[in-house]
Amino acid sequence: MFENMFDIKNRMFDCFYKMIGKKDIPKPKNIISDKNIFSICVLTKNHIIYGNHIGEIIWYNIEKKEELCKKKAHERGIAYLETIKSKKFISLSFDNIVKIWKTKYESNFSIELIGNYNKHSDQVTKALLYNEKLMITSSLDKTIRIWNTKKLNKEDLLVIDKNTFGVESFIKVSDEDVIISSDEHGMLFFWKFSLEEKNFSLEKIELECRVTNANSMCEIPNKKLVVADYKKMKIIDIKTKQIESMFVLNETINVIISFADIIIIGLKNGKIQLTDKNFEFYSQIEYKKQNLIEELNIKKKENNENNEIFFQNSSIINIKITDEFLIVVTNQEINFFEREIYNQN
Repeated sequence: MFENMFDIKNRMFDCFYKMIGKKDIPKPKNIISDKNIFSICVLTKNHIIYGNHIGEIIWYNIEKKEELCKKKAHERGIAYLETIKSKKFISLSFDNIVKIWKTKYESNFSIELIGNYNKHSDQVTKALLYNEKLMITSSLDKTIRIWNTKKLNKEDLLVIDKNTFGVESFIKVSDEDVIISSDEHGMLFFWKFSLEEKNFSLEKIELECRVTNANSMCEIPNKKLVVADYKKMKIIDIKTKQIESMFVLNETINVIISFADIIIIGLKNGKIQLTDKNFEFYSQIEYKKQNLIEELNIKKKENNENNEIFFQNSSIINIKITDEFLIVVTNQEINFFEREIYNQN
């Protein structure tokens, strides 16, 4: 049904290029080889945090290729990391605990614990910052909790506890007090909540989408939700709460992220595909829509028979995009690709 996006032979990664008038194609600037990486978040343009299977968090400088600080953060593996601000981040673990950390840029690099949230009774699956002081978390204990991170007692403000099964993932709809969650049995829930009245209501539960992990659903412009349902990618209209369209890929989808008007899809077999907001998967003929690819500063090799990015013998775990780097996390390593933008003079 679909044409592949890019093809890379022998892990040469020659689909990336320096965008305007520059034809030299860089290899990854840096690679961290570690088969135990579970999650990653970006602190600043050159600094990341990543977590491993034994509960350690590692602060790493991409430019200097240097490990700045390593800390034992949890008793079990790090399941998810999320940036709060340039110096703060959230960590989730299979030990059911959510923690907030602050990095210090003083004479010595250090990571300081500033928040510990332990009311979940099962694995915490995702966390995100609602605003400057509120955090939302989901768990396999069948709850979604909203926390005030500024309060010292770490009490939750609201608990959505009407889920029948564990919550695998969620998003908060932009500009609305609505949370869309997915449970272990593949149903989507639309929750309308009020922090002032400390209540919530369930709007709809009839959409079947077996979300594979915390990174496999995202909101895109025009109030659309993109959900990975194993090999299916479902597009849902948030206003009507209906599945608008569905696409079937040839491999399980592990990651879906939105960047500008691009949707980036990371597959279990180590391939990455791109589509635009109209969900057109580009073949060589359709590739004339160059503005899509220029958003990421990526260029297809002219003589490729297939068009896809391919990390051989790997599975895509996560993808991050910063002003300076495209970061691809696989079950083998973290790859950093420079993104350079030139002025058209």
